[in-house]
Parts: sequence; C-alpha cells; structure tokens
Amino acid sequence: MAEDKVVFDRLVIADENGHLQGKPAEGVQQQIEQALAPLEKIPAGGANGEVLARANGDGTQLAWRTVRDGQPGRDGTDGAPGRDGVGIKRIEPLSSGKGATVVMTDGSTTDVPMEIKAWWTPELQARAQGWWLTFNPKEAEATTKEKYGVPVIHADVSNLNTPIPIVPKFPDSIPERRLISIPTPKQPGVVWKIDGVEAAPGDHVIPGEDRREIMLEATPEPGYVFSSSKIQFPVVFGSLQGRTLAISEDPSKRTAGTAMVPAVPEEKRAAWGGAKNIGLTPNNGFGGREGIESVFAMYGTALAEIAGKQTPKTWVVTDDLKIQPAGLGNAESELFFTVGTPNATIEIDVAEVPSPAPSLTLEWLKDHRYEPGMRSYTVWLAEPGRQASMESMVDGVGTGLRVNAGTSVGTWRFEFLNLSCTITAPSGARVTHKWNQNEDKHWGRVLGIRASNNNIKVGGIRVYLGPDTPQAEDRGARVP
Repeated sequence: MAEDKVVFDRLVIADENGHLQGKPAEGVQQQIEQALAPLEKIPAGGANGEVLARANGDGTQLAWRTVRDGQPGRDGTDGAPGRDGVGIKRIEPLSSGKGATVVMTDGSTTDVPMEIKAWWTPELQARAQGWWLTFNPKEAEATTKEKYGVPVIHADVSNLNTPIPIVPKFPDSIPERRLISIPTPKQPGVVWKIDGVEAAPGDHVIPGEDRREIMLEATPEPGYVFSSSKIQFPVVFGSLQGRTLAISEDPSKRTAGTAMVPAVPEEKRAAWGGAKNIGLTPNNGFGGREGIESVFAMYGTALAEIAGKQTPKTWVVTDDLKIQPAGLGNAESELFFTVGTPNATIEIDVAEVPSPAPSLTLEWLKDHRYEPGMRSYTVWLAEPGRQASMESMVDGVGTGLRVNAGTSVGTWRFEFLNLSCTITAPSGARVTHKWNQNEDKHWGRVLGIRASNNNIKVGGIRVYLGPDTPQAEDRGARVP
C-alpha cells in the first residue's frame, strides 16, 4: 500500500474530459520548485558586444559579459586579465585540423570544434613563385610536367644545381604618364632592364614629351631560367608630331547600299579580267586636305560568287549608314585606298561588333590588291560584354603577352613610322609593332583594311599625314 501511495502522490487527477481535478502531489511540486530555483530573470540591458553568460561557478547567476575586447575588468585577450583575472593567451589549431585549442593565461585549455581555413595553400605558393619543386619523386610522379598551373621541377637531392623555371611578371606601361612600373616587390630570379640598364622595382618616368621608343628586357638571375630564352619588347611613348587630317571617310554622308568599289557593269565583266577597278573617292566628311589624290579601288570586278550568286566583295554602306565588309570576308573583302606613304596615323571608328567577333588588320601594299609578304598589324575585337586584346610584336613575332584592350567599340589609332606602329585602343591601352629592317622595303602607297569575318561596322576612317609628306611617294617606308 505504501508503494501505491508513492505512485499516487506523483499523479495529477483529471476527469474524463482531461480537466484537472486537483493540485499536483506535494513531491511533484517540490521537484518543480527545485528545478526553477537557480534560474533568475534575464538581466536587463547588455552593452554592444556583450553576451549573456553564467557569472559564477555553480551556474546559478546570469550576467552580461564582454569576452573579446580585452578591456580591464572583462575577459581579456592577449594575456590581459579578465574579471576573474584570467584572459585568453593564444589559440592553437588542433593537429586534426577540425578545431582549435584556446589557451588561457592560467594555463587552462579548452578545445573548440571549428573549421579552420588557412590563408596559405600550396597552390597559392606555387602560383606566387611560378614553379613547384619536388625532391626525389617517385617514378610515377617524375613524369609530371605541371602542377597547380605552373612548371614542376623534379630535384635530385644529390644534385641541386637544376635551374628553377620562372615566369616573369611584366611591367605596367602608363602612356599618359610616360611611366614604366617594374613589379614590386622584386620578383626572385628576374631582372628587368630599360634600354639595357637594370631597372629597380618601382616607377620609372621616361623624360621628354616627344615620341620615344624604349626597350624593355627581362633576364634571369643565376639559378633561374625562363621558358623563353629572351624576353624583350619595345614600348613607345608620346605622339607623332605635326600630322594633320588629310583624308577621311564619313559613311553617314553616303546613301545606304553604296559600295566603296562598285561592281563592274554586267556587260563589261566577261572582258574585265584582272584589270583595276577604280571606286569612289573618300568623301572627307570629317575634314581633309585639298590636292590629296585618294581613291578606293581593287583589282577585278568587285564581285564574288557565293552560293551561285554574284555578291559584292568590297565595303558597303549599311542601312544605319556605317560601312561593313561584304562577300567572303578577310583578304577577299579588303578595303584598299590610296594614302601614299605608311608614315601616317590612321583612326578607325569601330561602331559595332556582333558575335562572332573578328580580328581587325591594317596592311600596307604597293597597289590596290592583296600581296603575300606585306606587313600586317592586327588587333582582336570582341563582342559586347567581352574584352578586346592585342599584342606587341617584334619583326612579326609576338611577345607572348596579350594586352587587355577593353571595349572594341570606339576609335582605334594606328601610328606608323617607318612601318613600325603604335596601336592605341579606345580604352587607352597600347602596344607596339616594331620592325628592325625597313630600308629595303618599299611597301606603303596603299592602305588595306580587313576583318577576319564580316561582323564589324565602321563609323568612320581618318588619315593624318605630315605637312610635307609626298602623297604619291612609293618609297613611303622612309621618313621624308
């Protein structure tokens, strides 16, 4: 009976509908009171940065406490005493990588589970130094040529004289400030020279205001090696002086459908053969000089057969009054016109570049036709949302450094001097095409403009010449 009474004392009687019919038995009430006794009301307030925590050892009091600011009278950091005289001394990652140990100033420690992400990784190290080193690799690993996107060096500990391959970080060129900026801090294994003189990391101002070409060269330090035996390319500052607008073409002053070189009339085509077809004269819609003889022209009928249909292979005025190549594209639709000398500045207003984007190329020729062996100057355009690019070249060979040219739409400037050229993108980015041998070259009377496909619209072309340039000179590779 006693056992039954104990059980009964812990029950609460309810009627058939679940309504309580009495109070909890005395034993139950005591347990409730004991459970609630340590809990006080949550203290009001709490300063910014404070947390609610147990304030004493038995866990019966609550208080707002700042645990990380290291202020006197609070739980400190870096050894500063807290309210109880103990602060955080240091935090050490666990060897498992799955947490950290918090070490207090009194020597006590607490392991805290957490995810630890290191700022350093092998991949970041490899990309920063440009190579990855392994020692006595296993046979399977020894065939690996690349890791983390950089060359792998397999070193034999018995012979550590193997040169380290390094990829130089290229200097920045700021034309409007006449500034060359050598990468800083100094990249291990790389020495940069300006016109043959070693240049320390940092900014170097090119003096003067005239056009000046300087040569940048990178050489490896002892114990290092480049993937290329020689890294050397020119950078040009300043602008060509004295050139004024001589020839221009503004297609907005034309009629839609106008061909720069109209097709030969049908009744004359059979006997035309490879004769020259003289087209229109540039309209100088942007301005120009009197007495400059310039014509659009090409050899042949200005037609190409595409899918059984005779199609113009010249540049044609579009419905929105731009000019666009038609026909097969590339050299088959090159726009030729008389300039007289390649010592000229050419501006081309690119108005639209749909996808797929073409390359844009300028060439100097003897006459109004494509000829193998001419010197070409190319930039790579891009559709909207992507970046155009270009590259400095020496004697027709690229430096391997593509320059982000920004948007394709806008004015592209090609400044020629003795068949070397400084190209300026609409964004202001610049590259140089340098030719070391010009005196035996007699190209230059006619300028050709072509795109690798017909996806380009041009809003205007301007040609600037020196005041005394002989416009009909066929030896234009020389300075007059």
